[in-house]
This record gives sequence, C-alpha cells and structure tokens, in this order.
Amino acid sequence: MSVTDEVHDFDFAAFIAGTGIFVGLAVIGYQYAYDWAIPFSAIGPLYIGYKSKSYLQSFIVGGLSGIFLAIASIYGLLGPMVNPIFSPIIMNIMIVIACFIIGGFISIVGNLFKVNRDQALEMAEAEKKGSKNVKVGKYPAEPGINRIKNRFKKDKNTDNRKTSKNIKK
Repeated sequence: MSVTDEVHDFDFAAFIAGTGIFVGLAVIGYQYAYDWAIPFSAIGPLYIGYKSKSYLQSFIVGGLSGIFLAIASIYGLLGPMVNPIFSPIIMNIMIVIACFIIGGFISIVGNLFKVNRDQALEMAEAEKKGSKNVKVGKYPAEPGINRIKNRFKKDKNTDNRKTSKNIKK
C-alpha cells in the first residue's frame, strides 16, 4: 500500500469531527478562560487515530488536523505572540511544524488504543471458544495483574491465625 492510498482512504467524518474538537476546545478554553477544557482538546486527534486504518494514516491525518490548530494560533485565537525570539515568519513555520507533529503523535496513540482493543477482543473470543495457545501480538496488562492477585491470594483451607480451633491442647 502506497502513501497516497493511505492518505486518500480515511474516514473524512472522523477527520472533521476530530479537528473540530481539537481546535474548538482549545480556542474556547483560551478565549473564555476555561483552562480545564484545553487538555480535553486532545480527544480530537485521539478519535482521528482511533478511526484510522494504520499508524502512517493516523500520523498524517492527525498532523493535518494539527495544521488547523496552527492556523488558529497564527491568527491570534490562542493568544498573541509577545516578543518572539525569531522573525514572525519563522515563528509561524515553527508553530505549523510543532502542531503537525503534536497532532500526529496524539493520533498515533488513538490508533494504539484501537489496535490494543482489537487484540483484547480477539483474545477474549479465543478464550470463549476454548482454544489454547492463541498467539496475539501483545497481551493486555490484565492477565499479568490477575497472576499477581492470585499469587497473593490467601488460601481458604489454610488458616494461620491462632484460634480455639487451631490450637492443639
């Protein structure tokens, strides 16, 4: 599959919704001083990545949604650039690159969520069928946690407390 196929075969509705959440919550959070809303804007690229078909597609489409956040920042919706270190053109280019990378990496995390969920569903389905030794790429953390719980679980048959039943006379 080539890169052009990756870019052209994506869920456009998820892209629009994710970009709207990504940019909208950040702008609303800054404009109306709702600081709690700004971290929740990451839900947008997570959703884009969840709906993507591969890691490359999620990075590219999530990065494109980051460009819209960069445009909002350049137009001053996320605050003015006060005393920029570089020239304004260089600062704008750096903002676009940074937002592209941030959007891309957040959407890769969304794609990881989807892959892990699919693997967990496949593993659960294999357990229902009763088949053993089913190899899935990576196991979720839950079986390891259950092993630890079982290791420290007290056996009901052994009671080490000193009670009248356990004390030999």
